[in-house]
Amino acid sequence: MKLGDFLLKIIFWSGMTQVEVAKKCNISTPVLNDLVKNRRGINVRYAKAFEKLFGIPTMIWLMWSNIDELDNEE
Repeated sequence: MKLGDFLLKIIFWSGMTQVEVAKKCNISTPVLNDLVKNRRGINVRYAKAFEKLFGIPTMIWLMWSNIDELDNEE
């Protein structure tokens, strides 16, 4: 599962909209949408915001993002 797909599921399970998540994480809605659609990689700032909001550690987000990048290179 791609990171963006996982993020979309977490947002759904949280009961929030993408707009609400973007506001709580201080991320623009288009940037969050790019993350969900796997058009943009996650960075430390976004990973920390998601940890704070969803309780999933920053390192998990970053490792998953790196795995996605490796998969794209092969």
